[in-house]
Amino acid sequence: MDLWTFIIIVVALGICGEICKKYLDKREVRSATEEDEVYAELEALTERVQILEEIVTDDRHRLKQDISALERG
Repeated sequence: MDLWTFIIIVVALGICGEICKKYLDKREVRSATEEDEVYAELEALTERVQILEEIVTDDRHRLKQDISALERG
């Protein structure tokens, strides 16, 4: 292997290494963003379940009033 072949291989490996590093960094950022979205959706669903629990455990009179208020609108 001559000197120029060695230099080309080293440069090619350096470029491939940088490309892989940038790809992995972007993938990690994307994963963190997706994780934030999942937590936000989980919080919204938890709030909805709490509201449904309140409706189910509430007495009938108040439940009728709430439904009537929703129908009126």
